[in-house]
Order: sequence, then structure tokens, then C-alpha cells
Amino acid sequence: MTGPEHYQNAESDLEHAAHASDKGRLDDVAYWMQAAQVHATLALAAATALPCGVLETDEHIDAWFGAAGEKP
Repeated sequence: MTGPEHYQNAESDLEHAAHASDKGRLDDVAYWMQAAQVHATLALAAATALPCGVLETDEHIDAWFGAAGEKP
């Protein structure tokens, strides 16, 4: 799984947590929040582990901006 994919999964997990919270399912909220934390940590690790200059390629820039829902 790539860094941008971890980022997207973290956002998705947070949405699952919000839906579980709306339904009062606290065990599910805890599960989805922990899953989101893991994916966010792995996304951060992936972003900071990249060697200098890697984000200068169109492929990497597009992947990270796509994950964040932004356009460069």
C-alpha cells in the first residue's frame, strides 16, 4: 500500500468512525479511530521517508494531491 493510499484509508476510517458514533456504537468508533491512526501514521512515515526530489515527479505529486483531494 502506498503512502497516498494510507492517507485515503485514514480518511475513510474516520468517516466510518463518525457513522458509528452517530449510531451510538462506541466499540466500533474505537476500532475505526485506531485504524485511522495506524493509516495516518503509515502515510506520514511514507511521506517523510521519501528521498529528496522524489515528489518532483508527476506520478508522486499526482498521487499525494489526489489523496488529499487537491489539485496542484
